[in-house]
Amino acid sequence: MKSTKKNGHENWIGILGIPLDKNSSFKKGPSLAPDRIRESYFSESTNLWSEKGIDTGSIKLLHDLGNISFDNKADEFQLIIDSVKNALNLGHHLICLGGDHSITFPIIKAHSQKYECLNILHLDAHPDLYDSLKGNPYSHACPFARIMEKSLAKRLVQAGIRTMNSHQ
Repeated sequence: MKSTKKNGHENWIGILGIPLDKNSSFKKGPSLAPDRIRESYFSESTNLWSEKGIDTGSIKLLHDLGNISFDNKADEFQLIIDSVKNALNLGHHLICLGGDHSITFPIIKAHSQKYECLNILHLDAHPDLYDSLKGNPYSHACPFARIMEKSLAKRLVQAGIRTMNSHQ
């Protein structure tokens, strides 16, 4: 497919690693996920052919944007917002590899600044709608509470939820 825009990136799918787990209340380790996902995707045991016969390893429009570096950054969420906005402004469609669930809020915040009408399909066992968890309103258990209270999405549909309580 030929692009009609000047920068040539508008059909690219950008892969952005967001190795952050500082808002996880349980175990650390989600920050390792972006690199582990890439290792698995390109391992010798991976079959990159889809059920429709597409060799996903040959997709020319798939570009790895690397990982966000959080070294000595005071405001990690602002760095995520800025990084996602930069990729979106280049015309990329994004696949973000996290990190704990808290990264969802700044990712959606960046998208909402570019797109005026967002609908979210959230697939998870947990609704992540706590107002605050252990005193942290930006915990991994809270991103969708922040997203909806700030009207960053028009609609949130959650599927697979198995553990909800009266607070949520």
